[in-house]
Amino acid sequence: MILLHPDAASAKLRFNYMKMMYKVMTTYLLQALFAVSGLYASADSQDTAIARAAEALAKAAPRALADPARPVYHFLPPAQWMSDVCGAIKHKGWYHIFYQLDPYGDQIPYGSRSGKVHWGHARSRDMVHWEHLPPALAPLDHEIRCNSGCVTINKAGQPMIFYTSVLSASPREHCAAIGDDELLTWKRYPSNPVLTLDNHGGPRFGEGWSDCYIFGYAQRTAKAGSLSPATAGLSKRQV
Repeated sequence: MILLHPDAASAKLRFNYMKMMYKVMTTYLLQALFAVSGLYASADSQDTAIARAAEALAKAAPRALADPARPVYHFLPPAQWMSDVCGAIKHKGWYHIFYQLDPYGDQIPYGSRSGKVHWGHARSRDMVHWEHLPPALAPLDHEIRCNSGCVTINKAGQPMIFYTSVLSASPREHCAAIGDDELLTWKRYPSNPVLTLDNHGGPRFGEGWSDCYIFGYAQRTAKAGSLSPATAGLSKRQV
């Protein structure tokens, strides 16, 4: 079932979203400025990239929200291209979802020509009313995309993102990021990549080695995901 925005609801959504984006942009643009000036110790290129992505979403949101055919029943990003919901978790009374997002375009397959796929982020108390948050991950300089993965809490109680790092000139890698206790800011794990084609001990995979999911059983930690054998023409499989 798809519901369309009534004019009043659309206006209210635009107003609430612009308030939220003002708050987001104030925070992240200040971080970006501090990063440039060297005054913000924990800021890096990731903060600047996320600030740029938030600004792009803020610019695109009014046009998206003014679209009379924009669905409102199912979850959507503020604007632009989205794909997989790649992390869902309940933490401290909030339902969080992370999802594939290109803040710079709305075309298929990856939104824009750059294809710079980020991790979008939203949270909700009831899974009906969602609060849009700044993107959790942006591709680093050497990455093309931050592909799907999962979110989990490690044995030390730290929130962690595991994602597929798509590189321009080498095989894909699986990397991690560590979040704050509210899941609002994320920093790359210093020992990335956590898993590569060379160190995982299995057969060589092709382009489809992606979408990692971490789970525990029998006091062990395991990973599942998708793969395509390196031999061309074979279909993608889940392992």
